[in-house]
Amino acid sequence: MQVVRINQRQRDDCAICTVAMVLSYRYERVLEDRQQRFPQFDNKTSWWEWYFLDEGRQIEYLPLQARDLIQDHDSNVLGVIGLKHHGHAMGHIVVLDELGVVDPAEGFPDHMSFADWRVAKLSQGFVLEPEFLAVLSPEMT
Repeated sequence: MQVVRINQRQRDDCAICTVAMVLSYRYERVLEDRQQRFPQFDNKTSWWEWYFLDEGRQIEYLPLQARDLIQDHDSNVLGVIGLKHHGHAMGHIVVLDELGVVDPAEGFPDHMSFADWRVAKLSQGFVLEPEFLAVLSPEMT
């Protein structure tokens, strides 16, 4: 199963898009859930970890070098990669699936190889987090 890309609608909704893509939910559902279930968290907080757990998913942080795990499980495990930008207070998150990276930011294709995506993001001033969040599908739990 390939992740279907959801394009960002606002400057700061990459987490809404990423969660929706990982769970195969509609953007509107995650947006509404975010507002109702996690209003105490700002957009700099990893509220999506709680969302994944509430939806019955197991999560685990793994070193970015272990991203091949995603390709070995036929989409039963997806990754969430975090990035920071020195010029902006907010970061960015994307999905990692068996085909590569699905970035909800404007101007990105449906999928990119990790290597090409990494070069593009580094050129934009982003720095990748050293770990990614592995999200297991219900079949794996």
